[in-house]
Parts: sequence; structure tokens; C-alpha cells
Amino acid sequence: MKIAVPTRENQIDSHFGHCDHYTIYTIENRQIVAEETMASPEGCGCKSGIAPVLAQAGVMVIYLDEALGGPVPEPFRPPCSAALH
Repeated sequence: MKIAVPTRENQIDSHFGHCDHYTIYTIENRQIVAEETMASPEGCGCKSGIAPVLAQAGVMVIYLDEALGGPVPEPFRPPCSAALH
């Protein structure tokens, strides 16, 4: 399973759409087995269409530290996938 975490300066960014990049962790048997990054689009990522790009990269879960400021982006709306708070 892949989890995307919005990241800025090696810390979790509290705003999904304004992060520098997304850190994508691959989890197998409850262990992190790989880590990669994906650049964040210019402007607000919430409205940029990044969610389908993350999904195409195999991401099944996005981590949301605080309020997203809008609905959870497709395709991460339950019951298909998950958004962790």
C-alpha cells in the first residue's frame, strides 16, 4: 500500500494543497519498504488535480494533518480509499 503525506522542509505540511511535495511511502507487512517524492503542482494542490495523479502512482491513502478546506479529493473519498486525519 502507498500512502502520500504532504511535506515541507522534511515535516508534515498541515495544508495538503500548499506543500512543497508529497512523500510517498510504500508499506508492506506494516513496514516502510520504500520512500519517494512527487512534486506539488503550482498553486493550491487541492484544486490542481493532484489527487488523480497520486492515485495513478498507486497511492491508496492520503494523510491529512488538519482540515482540507474542502471535500476530500476524488478518488480518495470513502468507501473506495481512505484519507487519514
